[in-house]
Amino acid sequence: MGSGEAAVIRKEMTISPGDFRRLLERLGGARLRECGAACWRIGDVTIRASEMDELTMAALRLPRLAVSIDLSRLPPRSRDDFLRRFDQTFRRGGG
Repeated sequence: MGSGEAAVIRKEMTISPGDFRRLLERLGGARLRECGAACWRIGDVTIRASEMDELTMAALRLPRLAVSIDLSRLPPRSRDDFLRRFDQTFRRGGG
C-alpha cells in the first residue's frame, strides 16, 4: 500500500460472523477490543463487519460479510504489514 492509497480497505468475505470473530482473536490476540456491535480494534486499526446476503451457487450457500479495515490511525509504513498479517490469518485453502 503506497502513501497515496486509501487508508480504509473494503473487502467482501465468504465467512460466517462466528468464524470471522474467531480468526480476529487469532490475529489480534490480547490487543483485540470490541468497540461496538460488529466493530473491533486491534491497536490503532478499526475493523467493522456487516452481514450480506448469502452467496448462492446451485445448492451451495455461503455466508458473506462486508468488512472495512480502517488503517488511518496507523503510520503509513505499518499498513502493508498489518494487511499482510490480516490476509494471512484469513487465508483458507481449497481443493
